[in-house]
Amino acid sequence: VGKCQVAVSDGVTIGHYVCRKFRCTEPLESNADHFCKNDQHLAGICAVADCDSAISPTSSSSHTCSNIEHQELEIKSRDRGRSMFTLK
Repeated sequence: VGKCQVAVSDGVTIGHYVCRKFRCTEPLESNADHFCKNDQHLAGICAVADCDSAISPTSSSSHTCSNIEHQELEIKSRDRGRSMFTLK
């Protein structure tokens, strides 16, 4: 008979803050930052992978460029996190 230990969690996992650039290992200057010191130039670039266009904020999107398809991706991604999305 082996030992079994049970843990109960509320589902919230808190990890360490990392740069939003994929596989960047540089530390952030503060927990409020999204990019490390070396990648600050990426803060104004579209969030869609392989898109180097500048962010063009609208009333419904704030992290993507003026490409309609990119804006729709952002809206769908944001809506997935809302409970009403699952009820539609």
